[in-house]
Amino acid sequence: CVRVQVFGLVMFCFLLANQPLGTEEEDEGSFPVDRLYWEKKTGVGSLPIVVGLMTLVNEVDPDVTLNYNRNYIGLARGGRADNYIAFKPRSTTPIRCVFEIRIPKKPEIDELIDEAGFNQIAYSQRYRQYRLVLYPADLEERSDVIATLIREAHQP
Repeated sequence: CVRVQVFGLVMFCFLLANQPLGTEEEDEGSFPVDRLYWEKKTGVGSLPIVVGLMTLVNEVDPDVTLNYNRNYIGLARGGRADNYIAFKPRSTTPIRCVFEIRIPKKPEIDELIDEAGFNQIAYSQRYRQYRLVLYPADLEERSDVIATLIREAHQP
């Protein structure tokens, strides 16, 4: 506690220097939920995109499962978060899902994404993620490119 006197008024300031900082998930207000929560939040339309993407992820990394959180659907390995990929299904028409994949920004990845014709949101420097808006047709037409991105992100 610090005592400060200004213009005859005495004030006490309490310093919280020993308070631990929260984790990234706590800071974003994420907490575990389940698939039913996401079905209610987005409708069932965009969840098949997540399931299709997860099938591609499991071809590369069979040990991860979906980890449902309030703000996104991530990955878990052995019950612990391993969010090198995150999914953000959207509820509005058209049916779509934001696919966030942690890969360092590289010209060859930029070119791969551009040539495939994905709808891309700006690269996140903070989280080192490419962010793509995927539609159901992307799973059929561009699954090979998506699988390449997943392999790139999975590299240790």
